[in-house]
Amino acid sequence: MPIFIAYLKWSEKNPDLLNQMFTPAVDSDEVSPDHVFIPQNALKMTQSYSVKKLLEEMIVKSNDVAMSTLLKNIPYSFLTQVDTDLGVLLPGEEEIRNSISLKEYSSFFRILYNVSYLSPASSEYALSLLTKTDFSQGIRK
Repeated sequence: MPIFIAYLKWSEKNPDLLNQMFTPAVDSDEVSPDHVFIPQNALKMTQSYSVKKLLEEMIVKSNDVAMSTLLKNIPYSFLTQVDTDLGVLLPGEEEIRNSISLKEYSSFFRILYNVSYLSPASSEYALSLLTKTDFSQGIRK
């Protein structure tokens, strides 16, 4: 969620960002078998994808390759600024990004629903993607 919100915030300052193309940082075939959920449609390292497509893959299909690609391509200073603005994650504490409390996670939904950080259009887009998630083993369960 922090990466998702950071990209949407960044796209408000850079409207062409969602159309920018990135090549996956890791091939889907190399994803560790201990991952909880592996998406059915793999992203390929030989193909470039728009930021919008990678965001959709990350949120709707819980695609770790898309998440890694997006994380690799966002300026770290921008991501930590968003973390600081939201008051959820501490800048520079990379291990926290892999673990987040339910209370902290729910604050992202509040931020999106109340349109308190992103523009109305970005918040609506985020919430619409979140309603389409394929992953039923996490919060949904």
